Amino acid sequence: SQKSSTLNYQAGVQYSFDERTRFSVSAGIRDTDTERTSRQTIDFLGLLPNSTTTSVQSSKSSGNVFSANFDHKFDWGSLDISAGRQLTPASTGGQRNTTNFSASLKYNLAERWTSGITATYLLSESAATTAGDTTNNNRTYITLSPNIRWRWTPEINLELSYIYRQQEFESLN
Repeated sequence: SQKSSTLNYQAGVQYSFDERTRFSVSAGIRDTDTERTSRQTIDFLGLLPNSTTTSVQSSKSSGNVFSANFDHKFDWGSLDISAGRQLTPASTGGQRNTTNFSASLKYNLAERWTSGITATYLLSESAATTAGDTTNNNRTYITLSPNIRWRWTPEINLELSYIYRQQEFESLN
């Protein structure tokens, strides 16, 4: 079993340069306490009483939390850019750092037609210590998604999109 408690302190600010341009940023600290309990029961074929071994591992981690967003509306479309970084507890009892960047561009083709593309980069780094051994598992995700959208009615939009996703996995130990 595993139990984690997280305390997050975060503050942010948002600034609108004009009606079309907005920038926001937030930063903070995240503290996580994790306790992992393992129980193993050994049965001696019913000849002796069962033996139960319990081990408890505790870990503390702290890290920064950061996010920033920028969006601007043009006459021909819009541009949205965001970035973030955060530390979260991993299911292995260690910690996971994630860093992400994304950008989205939308272009108005006609009154009811728009096209766009979204690009996302996500790096997930995790480290866990079990019985004195440290295991690192890193994943990198890159996603590209072009799309075209037709606004049939104000309530109904039809969209055709393609998603390309590349994943890389790296493991030590």
